[in-house]
Amino acid sequence: MTVCGEHEPVAYVSEYFLGDGVTTQFFLATEPYFPASSQTTIIRELFNESQINPAVWGVSAAAGYLLMGAGGLAMEGGNGLDGETLLAWLNPVELGGTLLLEAVGVTLSTGSSGILAGFFVGMDRQAGCIAGFQATAQPGTGAVSLQPLIQGSPAGMAYAINPSYQYTLRVRVHCAENERELASYISCGDSGPFAYGGEWNTAAGNVQMEIQQFVNGVGGMPVTLYDGAIASLIGRCSVVAVSSINLIGTMRAIHLTQLGSGWVVSTPPSGYPYTRRVGTTGEAAECHLDRTGKLVFYTGYAPVAGEQIAVSYRTVGRAVGRSVNTASQQALALAGMPAEAAWIGSVTSPPARSSADCRNAALTIEQASAGVSALWSGTYKGTRLSFAADVWPGDALLLNAPTFSLNAQVVVRTVTVSYRASYPDQVEYAIAFANDWADDLAIKTSATVPADAWLPAPIAPTVLANLNTLTVTALNGSTVSINAGMTPPTGGGFEIRLRDFAFMPGEDPDLVMRATLPNMTFSRISAADRFYIRMYDGSTPPNYSEFSTALFINLPLAT
Repeated sequence: MTVCGEHEPVAYVSEYFLGDGVTTQFFLATEPYFPASSQTTIIRELFNESQINPAVWGVSAAAGYLLMGAGGLAMEGGNGLDGETLLAWLNPVELGGTLLLEAVGVTLSTGSSGILAGFFVGMDRQAGCIAGFQATAQPGTGAVSLQPLIQGSPAGMAYAINPSYQYTLRVRVHCAENERELASYISCGDSGPFAYGGEWNTAAGNVQMEIQQFVNGVGGMPVTLYDGAIASLIGRCSVVAVSSINLIGTMRAIHLTQLGSGWVVSTPPSGYPYTRRVGTTGEAAECHLDRTGKLVFYTGYAPVAGEQIAVSYRTVGRAVGRSVNTASQQALALAGMPAEAAWIGSVTSPPARSSADCRNAALTIEQASAGVSALWSGTYKGTRLSFAADVWPGDALLLNAPTFSLNAQVVVRTVTVSYRASYPDQVEYAIAFANDWADDLAIKTSATVPADAWLPAPIAPTVLANLNTLTVTALNGSTVSINAGMTPPTGGGFEIRLRDFAFMPGEDPDLVMRATLPNMTFSRISAADRFYIRMYDGSTPPNYSEFSTALFINLPLAT
């Protein structure tokens, strides 16, 4: 079975440019990964209805603390306890790619305390806040300051709030992994139901937090309060607009936007690296990444001469996976039947966002189709007295009919319940059943094969961890020094090549070097270098990381 999926992020790219004080557009070596345009807006709440919408927001507060007013969401205090007066988005949010959480038109009165515009996990108290703004009132004066909360603890700068002004709070979170939870594929075979997928992955992340003051509608220069990294970023969280201990003020709107896979860091001459604000001019950003593969800086933010710009993003590929049931092929061969039956197509639901999803979907379909219960469908009729319990769609139905050589477990698709007057009262059930190969229930497939799918896909490949935490420790006109961010397996190491998807044992012109230690230094070759790095193990032939970590260096060579 070969399963094709959606476009997925592939190589982990860090691309370097050098500013000259004039250039505002930098062309990337390849197109960066972006989700579909329909998936970029996650939350867009203007708080302009007569009441808080219970279909999208969960409110945990006593009456009168959080309500709608002329300025949007009105915050009228709290019960003084952390986590008991809050407004949270009901749907969980996946922390993958680059996200921008923006709270607009925030005002806070003297004496306010609580948390605004936060990502939370596990609990809705301060300890569960991954990134958010903590409002604190000073003893005696009641003057309010806002300070970033990172993993439950105050971090970065504190900013004094003027009760007469409005503020916009922004949290940018970046994770190199766009898919944090694999899709779950479920089916039913001869031995009952089985499932593949659903695993979570851990990954590092970056956080940049800022505040922008507005006086009479005129915005000032945004002030960065925090710019740092999180070693282990949770995969899924909840978005909390307000967690009030005693917040008094308003919030005009709150938005959450998916910005793609890009993250931009600048290092001025003789300066320290800092994160560039990515987004639109309306979000007070300094630059944006175009879907066509272009980094554009807005007016007034052009990199100065000698400034080094590092752009991190993912490249684009087509997700594809393949699975083979060897035991089934051997059994068919012994029975004198064709030893191989092939199917190729796409999975549309649950969406296969990665090659790992495609491999799990292919494995599920292959197991479902190889059983003796494959391609069974039909209808079973009976009365309520025939069943020990009520019957619902999705239940497993065990059928044993020797005359049809049928002894299989199938899945209930629909249940039609009929009642007519009788004595004693009888309810008739008409149960339509089928297994997944005869009638998809948990998995929806299509015969479409995308034109950009690389076929044939490898069968159940053994892949090593991707080097998604690799860092460049030194870069100049002649050499590059890197730290791979992990220790290779026994007998393995790291391989650097000039071309992607060409990793193999032996020597050839594409090979730059192999090393067994995480810290490596190698020579640059040209003013437009392209290096690809993967980890390998001691197998024969060796197994490699599924995707490369790429370094694209557009900097002059030493003369």
